[in-house]
Amino acid sequence: MKKLVLSLAAGVAVATALSGCSNTDTPVGSPAGSAGPQPAAASVAPAAVDPAVKALVPADIAAAGTINGGANFQAAPMAMYETGTKTPTGAVVKLVEHAAGMMGLKVAWQQVLYPDQLPAMQAHKIVVSGSASAANAEIIAKANVVGAFKNLQGILATADKASQFETLDAVCGKKIGLGKAAAATVAIFNDIAAHCTQGGKPAPQMIGLSATADIVLAVQSGRVDGGMIPTPTVVYTAQQSQGKLVATKANDAIAAEIDEGDEGFTIAKDQPKLAAAFQAAVNAMIKDGSYAKILTGFGLPQNQLVPEATLNHPTK
Repeated sequence: MKKLVLSLAAGVAVATALSGCSNTDTPVGSPAGSAGPQPAAASVAPAAVDPAVKALVPADIAAAGTINGGANFQAAPMAMYETGTKTPTGAVVKLVEHAAGMMGLKVAWQQVLYPDQLPAMQAHKIVVSGSASAANAEIIAKANVVGAFKNLQGILATADKASQFETLDAVCGKKIGLGKAAAATVAIFNDIAAHCTQGGKPAPQMIGLSATADIVLAVQSGRVDGGMIPTPTVVYTAQQSQGKLVATKANDAIAAEIDEGDEGFTIAKDQPKLAAAFQAAVNAMIKDGSYAKILTGFGLPQNQLVPEATLNHPTK
């Protein structure tokens, strides 16, 4: 199992404006459109066309010069709007835009909730997603997935229940709220459930919800014991709660003991050459440093970064 321990203290230092990857109308703890400071991401120079990468782009797409993209822009820090505007930004959005720029392409974005993105690709309404997506066999069967960062998940709890989540075993038998459409989160939950049952403990009970805001409300109301959402989101939400919610110690235990696998972004299944071009572009970004600047600029921790982008490589 991979040891990708994320220090919550470090997470607080970098997660100044994170609210989670989900289908929520307003980021938890933030006014609509709020994204917070992004100095490192803002400092990345516009992408220069890379001839080797551009050569991989299908001729018809290269001639058009623009591809349609879809994302849920209320899912900070991966996809959101710049403060007070409707200008798309976020870690995945900027990663996709920079990669497209290396191909000589621009992205025309539209708001599409995560569960609707694959159908939108199949209907040829969009070609690329700006939302984080699991790199697992189920998603790969429906779209091309560029694995571009690690999946880190954590547990959010009320202050009075935080002591119930000190270890990975402590999650066993608890009611856990999570996004029912969040494949990466569900995969980690299933791994925890297997860990529990193999150790002779009761599996946690999954309470499937629709959005990060719903998960937080379920935690606050006591409907669930804890909420499982991306770790940077857990940290940010706890920060915004004035001490009422806590990023639990189970977060480090999950990262240390569970193989998180990869996440990334999706490209339409009928565009394998474009997907290969995106993979090549992200690998070029890893080499020139723009990849790390963009992702860490939006608060992703260093241990969420990958040394090489993958294409259609199932990790679960």
